[in-house]
Amino acid sequence: MNERDDLLRELDFHVAEAHRLRDQIDSAVSHDWRPRGFYTLYHIMAGITIGGVAAAVSLLWNVLGATLMLPDNHPLRIIQVYLTFGMGEEALHLEPGPNRGLLLFAGSFLYLATGALFGILLQFILQGFFGRAGAMVRAIVCAAFGAGLWALNFLVLLPWIQPAAFDGNWIVDETPWYVGLSTHLVFSMSYFLFSSWGRFDRARVLAPWVDPARRAQAQEE
Repeated sequence: MNERDDLLRELDFHVAEAHRLRDQIDSAVSHDWRPRGFYTLYHIMAGITIGGVAAAVSLLWNVLGATLMLPDNHPLRIIQVYLTFGMGEEALHLEPGPNRGLLLFAGSFLYLATGALFGILLQFILQGFFGRAGAMVRAIVCAAFGAGLWALNFLVLLPWIQPAAFDGNWIVDETPWYVGLSTHLVFSMSYFLFSSWGRFDRARVLAPWVDPARRAQAQEE
């Protein structure tokens, strides 16, 4: 066996490999990375993002209202009131200083984080159940969500939970109903205004639990 035979074998190998690669190229089917159904993980992330932005708008609304209507109080008065859920009445009488600033910062972060969590729920409602609805319907849904969330928190949960846990009902007592309601409505309607950022579904696909045909298709796949 000489060098020529070795070269011929090597040539045959490369020719066969070239044919194999060509066959793969010819038979390859482009894969669409986008999911065919409801993109759950995407909507979770979108809900967190848009919910945080909407909560920031709601907080700014409260800061503006407190500055205009309660000039003798701290602009983050609503955060002080909400901090009573963990600190009790002491949160309403924080002395100026680094400790108050740190507590108000932590309270603001928790406020935004709460909005982000509610944003996930609102994202699933809007994109899962009303992904094909018009803007008016979606606006009504967001307004109903905000009003319902306020009613649930201020009329049902807080009057029961805070007195039982902290011997006081400061959040409900210190927050006028119109302030609490407007805060929730500003959050939910801000979410509506920014909700177009969270649209991803091709042809506005509904969630599998809403669309029976989509659920059957997902089970087959």
